[in-house]
Amino acid sequence: MAKPSPRKLFQIIITTGMLLTGSINILTKKAQNDFVVPGVAMPTSTNSSHTESKPHAFDHPWFQTCLLVTGEFICLVALLIQRWFERHRHRNKFGTGSVQNTSEEILVQTEQPFHQPRICQPILLIPAAMHLISNSLGSIGLVLVSAFIWQMLRGCIIIFTGICAIIFLKKKLFCVHWTGILVTMFGLCLVGLSGILEEPNNRAAHEIMIGILCILASQAIQALQITLEEKILKHRGYHPLHVVSMKGVYGMMFMCTISEQFSEIGK
Repeated sequence: MAKPSPRKLFQIIITTGMLLTGSINILTKKAQNDFVVPGVAMPTSTNSSHTESKPHAFDHPWFQTCLLVTGEFICLVALLIQRWFERHRHRNKFGTGSVQNTSEEILVQTEQPFHQPRICQPILLIPAAMHLISNSLGSIGLVLVSAFIWQMLRGCIIIFTGICAIIFLKKKLFCVHWTGILVTMFGLCLVGLSGILEEPNNRAAHEIMIGILCILASQAIQALQITLEEKILKHRGYHPLHVVSMKGVYGMMFMCTISEQFSEIGK
């Protein structure tokens, strides 16, 4: 039996890590949402000595999105380290010579210009905005439905991605693809129906329905984001850390702007 190539082994490790960390992410986020603490005892009325303590549930999906964007922003440090090692390897390979180190390129006498794209790429603004909206809607949906329903409904991204691929990428789907989409649609209908009928976590049926709609909208936007990234970014050669870190940077900018607007409205 032939051993898998290093590239294939790396893909298996990355995929397994994605599944494990994704599951841990969902469980921890849902655990946050289910956390309830007792409130401070306060008088029930102005002239009353009777006090009452109301429980407070963790209901902050926007904060969870902020944590996600912060994690992506931290990837900027890893990107800078990766770019430094890349320049260092190039200098060692082709000699130091006369080196002009800028954000755009390193000119080495013994070799053609070594190009590194600028860190700030305006073309990533739109995918970053869609990423932020998608994850915000998903976090809202997770507050209203159980973790297993949320995870199962995320499978609808297969449907939306297939539709976007046909419309924007002009790709042709074969019979096996349509069969998978139809089976997925049938499974999603069963999951959504079970979530409405069982009413988990004492949620009303209309709240569960709102949560399901938020999840579906989230996956539709994410499918459009993936399609857009394949169309405009696939041939530009950006490093994955570059794309992720820029989503964090632009996401921070968007969140600060939105938070500022909400604070002005509150005043």
